[in-house]
Formats: sequence, structure tokens, C-alpha cells
Amino acid sequence: FLTEILVFKIKDKGYARHYQHIEKQELPIAPLPEQRAIVAKLEQLFSKLDNSINNLKSAKNKLEIYRQAVLKKAFEGKLITNESTEEDEPCNTKKAAEPQTEYDFNKLPTGWKQTQLEKVMKLSKEKYKPENEEDIFYIGLEHIEKDSGRLLKHAGLAKIRTLKNKFYQNQILYGKLRPYLNKVYLANEEGVCSTDILVFSPTEELFPKYIYWYMLSKKFVNEMSAKTSGVNLPRVSTKNILKHKLILPISINEQKEIVKEIESRFSVCDKLEESIDQSLEKAEALRQSILKKAFEGELLSDEEIEACKKEPDWEPAEKLLERIKKEK
Repeated sequence: FLTEILVFKIKDKGYARHYQHIEKQELPIAPLPEQRAIVAKLEQLFSKLDNSINNLKSAKNKLEIYRQAVLKKAFEGKLITNESTEEDEPCNTKKAAEPQTEYDFNKLPTGWKQTQLEKVMKLSKEKYKPENEEDIFYIGLEHIEKDSGRLLKHAGLAKIRTLKNKFYQNQILYGKLRPYLNKVYLANEEGVCSTDILVFSPTEELFPKYIYWYMLSKKFVNEMSAKTSGVNLPRVSTKNILKHKLILPISINEQKEIVKEIESRFSVCDKLEESIDQSLEKAEALRQSILKKAFEGELLSDEEIEACKKEPDWEPAEKLLERIKKEK
């Protein structure tokens, strides 16, 4: 009972949450039988709530597995077909959990070719050296969300004092530091970025969004992660990135169709994930609401309180406090 009160009533002050704050905090005290009844009811309610939260988190994990399954099929030439299978459903992960396999380069889909990244995109070496301290749109590794390819909200104008890489719209930004974090971004405007972010320009035979999604796939991130060097700050070399082998449609239109299908399916996933996140927020709000009721004396029903009063150790809270003071 006391633990629940302290967690609920004492606001988080980091390392400052200690006795100097606790000793000054006024805490609600109920008779001992009511305390036991409140704790029992809290545990019962929270058990159900925790089960619901775990189910929501499990569904969210399945969405990520499904996304990777979509990317796997897309870059094996199996996404755009006339057949719809059970595994195409967002929350079905029977096939999605299978490990990524190597391509059979001897059995390419019709109209596809084998190539290396260096043949379809080029490393940009353009640098930005500020002559004066000035504000410019800047992207660091911390601004790119892990696995999603999305830019976080706090990215924006920054004062640049040191040498940076320059990028333009439709160039691919790839984080070479700790590639297992899977930080890839397709630029939609001009700016500068950290030198730990490589900038690539797709050639005319490559649709930028196609290679963007490819570089977010588990197959690519796993291969790059396996080729890092350095212990504390593992990086993948530009050479290893550009020598990476892949298969892709020769037709730009087919690449665009694949991207369209990926984004259509991911749009459904995003809506489901947004709904799950809202439910998780509501679950946490419900937890706080339950605690508030508990420590304002509103959680137990009249019948439950009457049952507590029949317990042999029941006594009014005032007498309980007086006895505690005397014992102290």
C-alpha cells in the first residue's frame, strides 16, 4: 500500500526522489483492512490491464515482422502478383518470421537483373564548409528514426560550425555508424548532414524510393552489420556498401509499382500502429485513474468497505495514526 502511494504521490525528480521529499509529503492513510482490500483490488485490476498492454505490444511487434515480410517479398520479385495469400494479412506472421535467405541469382524473376549498388547509385562527396556560423537545415544520426526511415520532429535548422556532408532532394542518406540501427532517409529537401551519414545519388536506372525501401530491409541491414569494423564505434565502409549485390527490375515503372504496393501496405500498418499507440496511452491513463481513485478513497464499494470494518484488526485511521506515533 505504501509503495503504491509513494509511486503515485511523489512526482519523479530523478535521483532527487528520496527521503527529504518523502518526509514532507502528506499521505492518505486508510485502516489496515482497507489497505489490504485496496491493494488486492489494484493487483486484480492491474493484472487485467497488464494482459491487455502485453497483447497490444505483441500486435505492434507483429506489424514490424509483417513490414519486413513485405520488403522481403518485394525485393525477391514476389510482391506484385495476382495471387493473395493468408500471409499477406498485416497481423499474420507464419511466414514473416522466416529468416532472410540469399537470392538465387540463377533464377531471376522475369525482367529483373543482378547488379551491385555501385552500378546504380553513386557516392556524393560534396562537402559543406561554413565560412561563418550560420543556420542551415541539418540532419544528424540522432534525427533519423531507427528502422522506419522517418525524420524525427526535432530535426531542423542548426548552427553549423564544422565540415559536413551536403545533400539534395531525392538523395539517400545512410548512417554508416552502427548500421544495425538501420538509419536510412530519403531527402525531400536540401541540407547538410553528419559525416557519419553517407550521401548516395541514385542513377537514372534506379527509382530513389525503391532503393530507399531496399536499404531498410532486414537483408540489407543484416549484411551491412556483419561487415562492420571497430569495437566501440562499429562502422561499415563505403566499399562494402557499394559492392553489395542485389537483384532489381530493369523497368523503372515496375520499381515504381513495387514501391506503390509497399507504401499501400505500410499505410495500413501505420494506421493500425497509431491505433495501438493510442490504446497504450489510454491504458496508462487508466492506470493513473485507478491509482487516483484508490488513494482518494473511491476505489472500494460500500459493500467492500463494510466487509473491511468486520475484520478483527479494523480501527479508524485516526486511532491507527495515534498508535503509530506512540510506537515511534
